[in-house]
Amino acid sequence: MVAAVQLGHAVRKGNAELLARITEGLAILKQTGRYEEIRHRWLGVLEPPAFDWALFARYAAVVIVPLLLGLAAAVAWSRSLQRLLPASDASFFFAFHPSDLAAISMGRTGTTRIGRYLLDHGFMIPGFVGVGVSTMAAWFLSRVAF
Repeated sequence: MVAAVQLGHAVRKGNAELLARITEGLAILKQTGRYEEIRHRWLGVLEPPAFDWALFARYAAVVIVPLLLGLAAAVAWSRSLQRLLPASDASFFFAFHPSDLAAISMGRTGTTRIGRYLLDHGFMIPGFVGVGVSTMAAWFLSRVAF
């Protein structure tokens, strides 16, 4: 719905000179067509702006770029943990300790074969999980504390 608006101008009573100047100025603006331009610009019908793809791209970049950087950081962090894990406790990967060799030789679960897989016997998986969790916790605490 568009409402028609009647516009007017006012001056202090008795100020005929100012009233004449305003009326003359408005008459000149109406003759040149400038009055309609001004009225349309400032008092015309409000139209919603067109969709701005450049603005959308900027906002999308503000969201997507940090997400991609976070993903890259998570991948780098995961790879660094994979490199730290064997260095932190190799005894879960190689049976060097006599108790490991005894557990392998006395195991009755059928999972105590050495040499075919990386995780060959039953106590390696809990140890692997324990070392992994403690390595991640230590790494996180070192980043927070230092």
